[in-house]
Formats: sequence, structure tokens, C-alpha cells
Amino acid sequence: MDAGFDKLILTSKDFIIKDFSIFGQNRNISQGKNETDLPVLSIDNGTTQMENIRANSIYFNHDLFNLTVNRNGLQVIFNPSKILHPYELTTDFKELKKVGDRINTIMQQNKILTNFDNCIISRIDLAKQEIIPNGLYHYKPAFEFMRGKCMKNVGYENGYKWGNNSHEAQFYNKSIESKLPFDDLDRLEAKLKKTKVVQQRSGLNNYGILFQSDNNHINSIYNGYLDSTIFRNNIPNQMVLDFSSEVEKMKHFKNSGRNAILKYLVSNGLNDLINKFGSIETIFDIMKEAGFDKSSISRERKKLLDILDYSGNTSEVNVRTLIQDLKYKFAS
Repeated sequence: MDAGFDKLILTSKDFIIKDFSIFGQNRNISQGKNETDLPVLSIDNGTTQMENIRANSIYFNHDLFNLTVNRNGLQVIFNPSKILHPYELTTDFKELKKVGDRINTIMQQNKILTNFDNCIISRIDLAKQEIIPNGLYHYKPAFEFMRGKCMKNVGYENGYKWGNNSHEAQFYNKSIESKLPFDDLDRLEAKLKKTKVVQQRSGLNNYGILFQSDNNHINSIYNGYLDSTIFRNNIPNQMVLDFSSEVEKMKHFKNSGRNAILKYLVSNGLNDLINKFGSIETIFDIMKEAGFDKSSISRERKKLLDILDYSGNTSEVNVRTLIQDLKYKFAS
């Protein structure tokens, strides 16, 4: 599986804007300040005099991209995959180039001129995704061992993230995030969020150089980042319950009548109890001595034997296995 392009931020200090009528202005004034405290943006308008605008930034939002100009220069933000498809990730450099060309053409039509190939890549998000039955909850012990931060506060119940303001890895359920008509499409994103980090980890200094690259190089950026961050820890041999197996067991008891939770809990401890007593018959002997009649003992025997069929089905998996499975799915 190749890593796809999820987000790009391009920046440039070399640009011309000939028409400012399409731009909005960010003129937020802090408490205790007034309009004269706003910065003055001096922007090349293609004439001998600069255009001076008193604002924190100016912006132009389009369906395909967002464009901002501030004291640091021009910034273009777009998600090539989302432009091409609601959820599929684009790995095709030709399609990526077409998206960039469309955006550049729209900018030119609106008299915003810059050399797209010379624009610096100030952020690049790469991602892989896969359908994972039972979702990411199955891997919760692995995420916790890898010290992932749960993303409940931003609406991802089973999402986890690692990183800081400069770079970040995120696991989340794309089906929930994009309200897709099917479940369990899970995505792992590697986000290089600062110009310096992009250049150090990818060697991609500008947009033009990106198209001298190939999928092998993009995969090496993505896999290398994940190997050096979330998959770099020593992996333990800690054993955890196989979540999928436990779900199937619970379904059986739910479908077999009342007291499903009690039966499930009994099944998980029944073998230990039998080992302690030496035989399941000891349980029925205790019932007899406690005053249960034969019909009650026979009825409970049938129930316990059914539960016993499932009491040995508690599968254990290793945290190491879970982490290696994630690495195999997303970072290999």
C-alpha cells in the first residue's frame, strides 16, 4: 500500500496580487489596542508602488483551496485527495499535478501570481488507510502502550495521536469523521507541520522537487517517520484479551436468552473454579447439600455445560502482536 497525499501547505514570499477586491481581511484587534496597532502588509501589486493594507492578514477562500497573505508571505492550503475523491487517498503524481495546476490557474484568473514550482512545502500530510473489522478499539492496548493521546476531546472516540506542534501521527476512524456509508475505514496520518521538519524528514524543499520524486520516496518518508516515532519503542510481551473473540462470546450469550452479562462473566471464571474444586460435579454436589432438588440441579447442569463450552474460548493476544500488526498494515 502506497502512502497518499492528504494535505499540502505551500508558501512563498515572491508573489504579485493585482486585484484585492476578492480578498477578505482579518482585522482582529486585541483588547487595549486600536486599529493603528494592526500591522501594515506591503504587497507587490505589479506596479512601481506597493499596496499597503492595515490588517493581520488577507484571505481568499475557494472550494479547492484556502489562500492567506500575512507578514510571512503567501500561503496556499489544499487537500489533493479530498479534491479528487470523498475518502480515497491519491498516490498518483499525475493526478496531484493536475490538482496543483487547477489551483494555479484559478489563482491566475483572479490575478494572484506566483511560481507554483518554487513555492516552499511548509506542511505535508501523508496517510494510509484500511478497513479494520471491529475498528481501532481492538488495538487500544497497543495505543496505550505506545503512549498515544486519546482524541475524545476532538470527537474521535477511538482515535489516538502522538507528536507536537511540529509533527504528529494520528490514528482515527475515517468512516466516522467523514460520515461514510460504511464502517471501519481507519486511517493513519503522518503530519510534518513545519517547513524545517518537512525539509529535514523528506528532503522536499519546494513543490517542483516533489514531482522529481516517486512513490518509493513518499513511502520512505511516511514509514520512516512512523518508525522513528510511534513504532520505535521496545515492544513488550504483555498479554491482553482478544477483543474480537470476546465480542463473539458475548453475542452468543446475548442471543441465548436472559442474563447474558452474568453468563459471560461466569464463563470467564468457570475454568478456574473447576480447577479449584477438582471437577464440575463438585458444584452440583454443593447444590444438593444446599437443598436444591434434582430438577433444579439438572436445569443448572445444562446451563453450566453450555457456558463451559465457551469458557475456554478466551483468546489472548500479545501487545507485541498488536503493534506489529499495525506496523504491517500501515508502515511497511
